[in-house]
Amino acid sequence: SHAPLSFINYSSIDLMFFSLHIVGLSSLLGSINFIITLLKSTNLSIINSFLFLSLYCWSIFFTSVLLIISLPVLAGVITMIISDRHSNCSFLDPLRGGDLLLPQHLP
Repeated sequence: SHAPLSFINYSSIDLMFFSLHIVGLSSLLGSINFIITLLKSTNLSIINSFLFLSLYCWSIFFTSVLLIISLPVLAGVITMIISDRHSNCSFLDPLRGGDLLLPQHLP
């Protein structure tokens, strides 16, 4: 997914970008599943029920929250590269006003 790969015309690069989208979507759905399961398994009528959760449950919860925050940004970057390859956008093409170093600043 480096910038030179966005200009190579091979179908394997397209399949790699598509598979990265699928992996990101499955991780996002898995994170939502973990958060909903954790919220439904605790007793919501007791306010202090989250204080008695194990460290493993807290780590799963915070990892899921971080994935929900970061994965849409990564999907946006992959979408930019795909649109650069197929829709003649100029995100990465310096000859048309794009920035070749843009993927280094994006996550």
